[in-house]
Amino acid sequence: VLKVDLDSFEGPMLEEALFRQGLRPKLLLVEVNAGVPPPLQFALLDSPQLQAKIGQRVEIAVEGGQPMEVNMPGAGVSLSYLVRRLGPEYALLELGSPDAVFVRSDLL
Repeated sequence: VLKVDLDSFEGPMLEEALFRQGLRPKLLLVEVNAGVPPPLQFALLDSPQLQAKIGQRVEIAVEGGQPMEVNMPGAGVSLSYLVRRLGPEYALLELGSPDAVFVRSDLL
């Protein structure tokens, strides 16, 4: 079992563990950002520009609505991003709050 709950860089850390380090756990528990609904895909990536904005508040525009002030940065990873990135090696088994559980496909 591999659990990834960083409140920040879940996507890159998971990819490092699975695709570059070669880990093959039977189950993955990954915290997802429920504020990014399917089919939108999101993963927080590190960059110098991001480091400069941490802790600041920014405004985003929503089509047809008023600008909305949000904390910067958005955190974590979306469910759609994980499903796309982990398949076909892993399949979504369960979605709870706040974790998604994936199982290695050869165990289904």
